[in-house]
Amino acid sequence: MSQPAERHSEQQEQLAALGQPPEGRDTLPEPDFAREHDVTAVDRDIITGADADEREEESPRGWSGEES
Repeated sequence: MSQPAERHSEQQEQLAALGQPPEGRDTLPEPDFAREHDVTAVDRDIITGADADEREEESPRGWSGEES
């Protein structure tokens, strides 16, 4: 009865991991990460509150819709 389990484990060992290139794990850093981070990161003025006098007020209900 142990034979099917052995075949199953052999089959699993032969399968490559999903998302991995055939030559192995990519260890190089993503070259566009810094640019992407600058584009998608929250502006420092928002985090520190430095532009609080320039922004409009936050809605008390968030994104739930227009205020009535």
